[in-house]
Amino acid sequence: MNQLIPGGGGSGSSEVAETVRCACCSAPEECTAAYIRRVRAAHCGSWVCGLCAEAVGERLRREQDAGVEAALRSHTAVCRDFNATTRLNPKLSLAGSMRDIARRSFNRRASSATTMTCHDELRTSKTMERTVICQPRFFA
Repeated sequence: MNQLIPGGGGSGSSEVAETVRCACCSAPEECTAAYIRRVRAAHCGSWVCGLCAEAVGERLRREQDAGVEAALRSHTAVCRDFNATTRLNPKLSLAGSMRDIARRSFNRRASSATTMTCHDELRTSKTMERTVICQPRFFA
């Protein structure tokens, strides 16, 4: 969605600012046509805002075998999920985040079940024996 907005160039030039929406987060931004062309050329024809461009670039640095299109699709899915859950119902998003943290914690504990900690050893021991000092004393 491009809207022409007159007077977009700051120094009295004939450049016209256009309002474009980010392909990922749908945030509107006013930019010159030349800048829009450069961004679209770098992102497979899609215009992305600066924040989303950084996120796509970070994904490319992390997963070097993935291309720009895959990184863009992945980030678009993250933005779509965020807009569908967090912005609509922040409390539900918090509950989902807590569930994910609990799930990761459970999976981490389940995967490291072969190594026992000192607490696990105490739980599995039959009984703790008393020493002489701990014997009950009755005073007559």
